[in-house]
Amino acid sequence: MYSEDLIKLGDNTLESLKIFVQSHLISQGSRWMKRKACTAWSAVQESLTMNLYDIITELLRIQSRQDTLHQTDMLQAIADSIDDITQTEDVTVHGLSILPKLNMNPNSSPLDGMILKVLRSKWDMNSLTPKVWAQGHRQSKTLHSAGASFNPVETALLIQLTAEVMQRHFDQSSLQHTCRLTEKNIADSASFLLTGSNWLRELAIDNMSNWSRISQLTTERILNTMAHRQDDPITFGNCIHTLCLLSSTEETGGKIRGLGGEKIMKLLPRQFPDKRGEAIP
Repeated sequence: MYSEDLIKLGDNTLESLKIFVQSHLISQGSRWMKRKACTAWSAVQESLTMNLYDIITELLRIQSRQDTLHQTDMLQAIADSIDDITQTEDVTVHGLSILPKLNMNPNSSPLDGMILKVLRSKWDMNSLTPKVWAQGHRQSKTLHSAGASFNPVETALLIQLTAEVMQRHFDQSSLQHTCRLTEKNIADSASFLLTGSNWLRELAIDNMSNWSRISQLTTERILNTMAHRQDDPITFGNCIHTLCLLSSTEETGGKIRGLGGEKIMKLLPRQFPDKRGEAIP
């Protein structure tokens, strides 16, 4: 509290809070960061951002009016802070957890598409972690339960991203017997595949219009994941559930049956051991 920057918050807290976020917590392209480069800043930035998110969460809990933190410029400041690629994993996770508490009007909020934007930017920068990936899925599910949903373009981009994530981590996890992967590498790949398979299942359940794209981009990945993660009942179950949905139409079912019909029949008894003697083509 001895810092002159914090003292400047003054009486006009909301406006000062917005300015503080924009000028101090968003380092990407910030002139302030170029003028005041500091080796210890990343730790300071993390601490300040986490505390600020806690303040925002508390204000959202106690306020009776919806025209304060939900103002467009304040939402933009929050969006920019969450999307800042210099933020740590914990800060990003904490920031994403605020999204379901904010009022996001369709096609008008700077927070629209924020989850996908954060995940894609982290993935492209090779900094996406299992924790952030899982939090993105968790908050998307929360928003969906509250009535929000991805628009068709976002859904297509999410399916594409999920396909990329699953392919890389299937390739990595499948090398564990030939390469010296650490236990953390193996656990991380398993977590990415679990979240990815869960997301594909939910997207398939949510809307039949997603089936063609899911089938086109992920069928082989789902089959490979099933074969590789046979001892993981949740991931395996997600894959089976998705394939059953996709197989139920002529458009998507033919490819699946042609590509992996025999493989699926071999794997089904693992998912339904009590029905092992009843499996038929």
